Amino acid sequence: MRITFVSSSAGTTSGGIETTVLSLAHELSKRHDVALITGRRVGGVRFRRNGVRVLDLPFLHRFGKPIDFASRCWPSVNPYLLESLSLRTIFSLSATVRKELRKSEVFSTHTKYDSLFFSRLAAKHGTPSVFHVQGSRFGTLFKLLDRTTSYIAVSTSSKLELVRNFGLPIRDVVSPGVSKKLLGLSRDEMDYVLFVARLQRSKGIIEAVRILSLISPDFPGLRLVVIGEGPGYGEMRGEAIRLAVLGKIDFLGALSHEEVWEYYSHAKLLLFPSRSEVYPLVPLEAMAAGCPVVASDISGVAESTGRIPTLVSVDDVKEWIKVVTLLLTDDEARVEQGNLGREWARRRTWDKVALEYEHALSAAVNMSIQVRRGFG
Repeated sequence: MRITFVSSSAGTTSGGIETTVLSLAHELSKRHDVALITGRRVGGVRFRRNGVRVLDLPFLHRFGKPIDFASRCWPSVNPYLLESLSLRTIFSLSATVRKELRKSEVFSTHTKYDSLFFSRLAAKHGTPSVFHVQGSRFGTLFKLLDRTTSYIAVSTSSKLELVRNFGLPIRDVVSPGVSKKLLGLSRDEMDYVLFVARLQRSKGIIEAVRILSLISPDFPGLRLVVIGEGPGYGEMRGEAIRLAVLGKIDFLGALSHEEVWEYYSHAKLLLFPSRSEVYPLVPLEAMAAGCPVVASDISGVAESTGRIPTLVSVDDVKEWIKVVTLLLTDDEARVEQGNLGREWARRRTWDKVALEYEHALSAAVNMSIQVRRGFG
């Protein structure tokens, strides 16, 4: 197949969607002709991956000054919408990518606005499109305007929610995976616990600081390493000052995907007190690296981790402290959980996930062929 992935910012940000897009594109390029159309932030580093033809277009990034200014002037304007619209506009002006569209057998999109714009563009050319749904919020207008051929959820729980609440016709579930390289990382613990997430309130930034504050008397040398950036940085730092633990926290900002792996291999455990997740990759990747995890007891986390980590109600502070303390003081328990986590993650490597996604793409192509024959 000739497959075209579309992702507004796959080459400019680091996170779950970026990892999913690039990993699937790379694995599928071993058997198919794969292209990635993505936005290139002006002045940014161009993305390259062996086997994947990357068409990176200069566009307006959602964190850039033009969109930031527009969002502040008109708060009702969604920056993700503007970002995707920007890529769609540049796409239509590029002869190279228009040629790619004409040759492509199937389009793969991964955000709702990319799906909205590019599924309609693909439909005009008779090309099927697959939307790998990462989010969980869709309005009536989306259903009316979207022209996606086939929808795929990233988790069973999100599929049920999307069907029940928004009536999206989800056909399949293909959950993200992990790199085989993580499974081979050696463990060499250092005296820190790890927090990896976009810094915003829903990810548990305040809870992570409070957990550190409450266990610090028993573990005076323990540090909290925070990887990520976002609007909650000031709030997280302010809470650390208020609780007098700022000196015990290392804010590393955003790191490359591979750089984060090194921290998994040295952390005593990962804290993941998030309040809302569809299918989080961070705890699954930590497990693949043999790092013990303590996480929120919510459906997305439970599904991605198989409940192998200790899952705790996000608001039960006493239970968080109890579980984290027990795990930090019991070396054997950490090793056991790390080994069990690796065995679970071994089932979800990207090569296995890509085979599932390949099947879904083929089904969309066949469906499109049958529809055209029906009208023929």
